[in-house]
Amino acid sequence: MVEEDNVTGCVRVPSHRYDLRSKIAREVDLISTLPDVILQHILCFNPIELAIRTSLLSKRWRYVWCDTPSLSFHGGTLKLASLYKTQNRYTAPKMMNLQIRACENRDIPLLNSWIELAISRNVDNMSLEIVSHLLDKYDIPEFFYNNTSLKQLNFEFYFADLIPRRPVSWTSLKELSFRFCKLSDESVSKFLSGCPILESLTLYFCDELRVLDLSKLPRLRTLQVVRNFWGTDPLKIVSPQIRRLIVRNSQFPCTLVDVSSLTEAKVNICFESLERNLEDDSLQVKVLEKFQNVEKLTIGGDFLQMASFAELRGEPFPMFKVKDLTIETSIFQFVIPAGIKRVLQNSPDLKKLTIHTRTCDTMPGNYIDRYLDSIDSDSDSDPDQCLQSEDRIFRNKSRWDVETKHLASFMELMLKNTKRIEKMIVHLEDRYLKARGFKSDGGMYGGKHLLSPLMEAHLSWIELAMSRNAENMSLRIVAGLLDKYDILEFFYVNTYLKQLPFEFHFSDLILGRSLSWTSLRKLSLRYCKLTDESVAKFLLCSQEIRQHQMSGES
Repeated sequence: MVEEDNVTGCVRVPSHRYDLRSKIAREVDLISTLPDVILQHILCFNPIELAIRTSLLSKRWRYVWCDTPSLSFHGGTLKLASLYKTQNRYTAPKMMNLQIRACENRDIPLLNSWIELAISRNVDNMSLEIVSHLLDKYDIPEFFYNNTSLKQLNFEFYFADLIPRRPVSWTSLKELSFRFCKLSDESVSKFLSGCPILESLTLYFCDELRVLDLSKLPRLRTLQVVRNFWGTDPLKIVSPQIRRLIVRNSQFPCTLVDVSSLTEAKVNICFESLERNLEDDSLQVKVLEKFQNVEKLTIGGDFLQMASFAELRGEPFPMFKVKDLTIETSIFQFVIPAGIKRVLQNSPDLKKLTIHTRTCDTMPGNYIDRYLDSIDSDSDSDPDQCLQSEDRIFRNKSRWDVETKHLASFMELMLKNTKRIEKMIVHLEDRYLKARGFKSDGGMYGGKHLLSPLMEAHLSWIELAMSRNAENMSLRIVAGLLDKYDILEFFYVNTYLKQLPFEFHFSDLILGRSLSWTSLRKLSLRYCKLTDESVAKFLLCSQEIRQHQMSGES
């Protein structure tokens, strides 16, 4: 038999296939050459069951997972970890994060055993969740009362009683969160008394609380309270040292006894009950009085609606020092903007205004009518007659049926009631755009036939800004479907603009004639199609540009 290259038994195997196998055999496994600490960091982003399975890859990987500093378990993997004695194989001297989600009452001993192990490894962060609706209470294990390493701790126990038998001592804890826990005032006091350097506290649906006195936590800076919207009494808050406060979802506003150091606040109320007193809208104004000195304020839609009723009833509003204001609201016929107007008028230092449109969390129309009837019965004036003027500016019946003219009317109302505003940002919720026929494609709204409504709004805003002597404008179109952009007639002459970036994603930027932007100092052209003639017209538009800065990207 004549032998050829790599031929045996009359079966020919191409030599290049042997060469490929040989090359693969010689190829170095680059991932396996990484240091253990990097591999363990990668494993932290995988479920524990996948991390353990890497031990089957090779001898190199057999014990890598055992020193992973972060572990995450859910109900199924918690049982498997017990079955395969995972704790005995876990050798990390230091644990950074432990996250456990137990699904049944019988998982609690397993949860406690991992807590004990984590504490013995000086764990930094723990998140403990029990989603069983059959759990009545959770007893804090004895070994959990004293700890010097924990910095962040989250409890989520689905309305089980969380009762510490004695005060805890968590001397390094900075962030504490209770979610869906039944907590009495006494229990909270026992937890908080042992956290001397606590900086952030979250109470999410912990509706048993009545008084929250945080005055003995000198380092506490952030408080977040989210409550059920049915059947909860007002919560009294005493926290003179906090800087940031978030309160939302309760039918009743919290009683802010002392929050004198606040610099940032976010507030909303969930209006669900028909059995409300007319004095409830006055309570909103009293809450706003506590925010007079904040610099950053976010107000939700229902809260603003009740503030509007207070304004219609003649309640006095406080003056604000806010510089950055965010308003969350729907745009339809039952939105009464009286409260928005008053807040804007009473904020003389406002520099930045952000509008978040919403299609949910809005007071139903029948509640509005009932309130207006109540105001009418208590007043000599006819509120409906008043509301037919500028107080009821929206005619669209549905919150999804918003057109450009409705947005323009709303924005005009905002600008009419501000004095020194420098920046206004409008965020349209996806459902607004989808209701107008826009379809999402990777976060961008496309379709050339759908671009015209947005362009109409874009141009109307430019014209409005020019009429208000805008100094800085940033014009950006990212749809990627615009062939050309024509500079409109009202834009050719301007004496106020000082800074102007264009970004049109490879659209032709066409100038019909020479520009006159006499005060413009900084011009930026990004991703624009420009002819030499157009560039020359831009360069000649202002002496100030030649003395300062012009940049371009193409």
